Parts: sequence; structure tokens; C-alpha cells
Amino acid sequence: IGAFSLLTLSQKPLDTNAILLGGIISLIFAFQYMVFTLFLKRTDKLILVLISFLASVGFIAIYVLDTSLLIRQIEWYLIGFVISIATIVFLRYFLKYIYKYKYLYMAATIGLLLFTLIFGKEIGGAKNWVTIGRYNFQPSEFGKVMLIFALASLFSEGKGFKHIIIGGAFTGTCLIFLVLQRDLGAAMLYFLIYVILMFISTSNLYMTLAALGVGGLGAFASYHLFGHVKVRILAWRNPWADITGGGYQIAQSLFAIAGGSWVGVGLGNGRPNDIPVPSSDFIFSVICEQFGLIIGVIIIIIFFIIILRGVSIALRATEEFYSLVVIGTVAMIALQAFINIGGVTKFIPLTGITLPFVSYGGSSMVVKFMMFGILQAIYAVNEQHEDKLRRYPLEER
Repeated sequence: IGAFSLLTLSQKPLDTNAILLGGIISLIFAFQYMVFTLFLKRTDKLILVLISFLASVGFIAIYVLDTSLLIRQIEWYLIGFVISIATIVFLRYFLKYIYKYKYLYMAATIGLLLFTLIFGKEIGGAKNWVTIGRYNFQPSEFGKVMLIFALASLFSEGKGFKHIIIGGAFTGTCLIFLVLQRDLGAAMLYFLIYVILMFISTSNLYMTLAALGVGGLGAFASYHLFGHVKVRILAWRNPWADITGGGYQIAQSLFAIAGGSWVGVGLGNGRPNDIPVPSSDFIFSVICEQFGLIIGVIIIIIFFIIILRGVSIALRATEEFYSLVVIGTVAMIALQAFINIGGVTKFIPLTGITLPFVSYGGSSMVVKFMMFGILQAIYAVNEQHEDKLRRYPLEER
């Protein structure tokens, strides 16, 4: 409310769109919290509030960049909210039945990627988009959920060499399709989720190191096979050597972050549109310029808290399948946050991955809300199980 009020007062005549959209967003947050408080009582309200905060900062930054984009983002947020409710309700009743369909999840994941490879269109150098009407979406985003369910189902069934090989073959097939689409950021996420779930479920250090070695060889091959990968690596090593070419993106990102200093240049000030792809890939740089590094640090802390809450849900889970699904979901959110923030701050090379719940993007917002629903559904199952235990004396357990 404060941010949109400032944006309203900063223009002459007053920017009534800002206060109107700010009011709508505030009402959405209030309604969302009311639904969870009144009708979904066995849910983790802290995760809900933290996600709402992340989204609110993203809304403000997107408005500064382009009002029309904010309207679309609000639409996606509402769609994501509805899907999260549907996910919670569905999983509450069917979670105990869906653990054994690993091959169905694998087929769905590969089918989504194959569909994109055949019918997708190229945007920003990657053929990972599908257009339906006026909407573009990325099937690989929805494939992330199927990947988590497939690997969780596989490793909860068994932890032997056979299961590791089946999981590796499935993930490798996904990687081939993603590389053919030139969506190397998603390929890295798929691979890392496989490694994390394999190690957590099997504790097989040698196979984990072997998988990381294969991944390292794949990254080395990508550097030599794909020109844009080489450009990004060189820009990461020294963006100033080609500041008007390959290093332009990261250089502008660093200028924005440094220009904002600790308290920011103020909403609507600075030059956020000088940053390439500011509403999605580089929105963290825009936030640091507008709000300052203090809010940037707070965003990182919030992601850490979400991770800790997710790990807590996983540790309390009554079934290994539930636990692995939660770990995979939290790992996906954590990895995306790390890769995005690490890329725009020059900690790691850029990959073109969005910042969860903050960046502009329909597919990313909807899928992250689906993951939010998964966390809340398993949290509810944990609470229900613990309530049953509390009803009986210790001697009867």
C-alpha cells in the first residue's frame, strides 16, 4: 500500500492506476489469507505470508517497468492461487494413491518436452515456448512437477542400482530434449533435482559423485557446442572485456545493483529499463536498484526460511514418498532462486532462469503455486496424522 501510494503521488497529475492496482493487489492478498484461515486451517500460514511478500515486491517492480505487464502478472497470480487451492484439495484425498505411478509421471514429463520440441516456437534463443491463443507458456515448467513425482515414486519404491539407472536414463532423456530446445537452464535444474533426490534417498556417495562427473562433462561439452553458452561464460569471467556485447547484460545488472546501494534510488527513479529483460531474468537487479540492497538481502533470507519450513515438512512426513516430493519441491524453488540471484550478481554464469514468485511470467508463477499447494497438502497430512496421535494415551500408541 505504501509503495503504490508513493507511485501515485510521484506523478503529476496523480497516477490513479497505481493506487487502483495497489488496492486490488491488497484485496487479493487479504482474500487469499482469509481463504486459508477459514477453510484450509491445517496449512502453514508462514509460507503463505512469505510468498505473498515476494510476489508483492515483484508486483511493485513490474509496475515501475510496465503497467500492462503488471495486469497480466495479477491474472497469472490469481490463476496460480486457484490452482494451488485445487492442488491442496486434490492431494489431501488422493495423495496416498498416487505414489506408484512412476512410469506415468515419466511418460508425462517426456511427452511435455517432446510436444514442445515438435510444436514449440523459439523466443530468446530457446525453442521452449508453446502458444495457445494470446498466451505463451513453457511446458518444461510443468515438467518439473512431473519430474519430482516420478523420481520420488521411483526412489521410494527402491534404492538399488537398478532404480538409480532407471532414474538416470529417464533424466538423461529429459536432458536430451531440453538441450535440443536449447533450454540449458532447465536442463541444469532437471539434472540437479535428480542428483539431490538420488543422494537423499540412497545415500550412495559414489553414484552421486559419478552423476556430478557426468554432469560436469556435459557442461564442458555445452561450452564447446553452443556459442551462446561460451558467450555467457566469457561474460561471467570478465564482462568489462566486451561491455557493449556479450558482457552488456551482466554489466548493466551490476551497475543497477551498485547504483541502488543499501537504501535504493527510490521507486520510479534510476534507469531500470536499461537492464536487459528486467521484468523476468533481471528483476532482482531492478529491486536492488529501486529498494536497495537491504530488500535484496531480505529476499534471500525469505527464501532460506521457505527452504527451512519445507525441510521441516519433509522431516515430519509419514511416508518416504511424501518426504521426497517435498524435498524435490523445495530444492526446485531453492535452486531457481540461487541460480537467478547468483547469475545477476555475477556469482555464477547467467542461465535465463526466473526468480520464483517474483519474476514476471505465467508458467513460472502457476507452477510455483502448484508447488506451494503440494507443500501445503503434505503439511496438512502431517497435521492430521499428529492430531490422531494426540487423541490416544501414550500407552495405546
